Amino acid sequence: MNALASLPWWAYAAASLVFGLGTAALGFLALSAGTAYGTEYHVLSAAQRRMARLLAAGALAGALACALLAVLLAVYAFHRV
Repeated sequence: MNALASLPWWAYAAASLVFGLGTAALGFLALSAGTAYGTEYHVLSAAQRRMARLLAAGALAGALACALLAVLLAVYAFHRV
């Protein structure tokens, strides 16, 4: 028997909630990094601009991945109920 299959449905629902909160945190990080990049564009060096773009894009990609995983875990959790 698979160890993940033996977990109760509420464990998957709790994991879904955690990934949902991670989605919000990464979304806020992407928003703040993008805002700082746009506001301070002419003050930043070329390397700092690259880092700010990478942070904003990476946080946005992470938020989308966390959102997808949260939805998949929630669907699986409520399918097991």
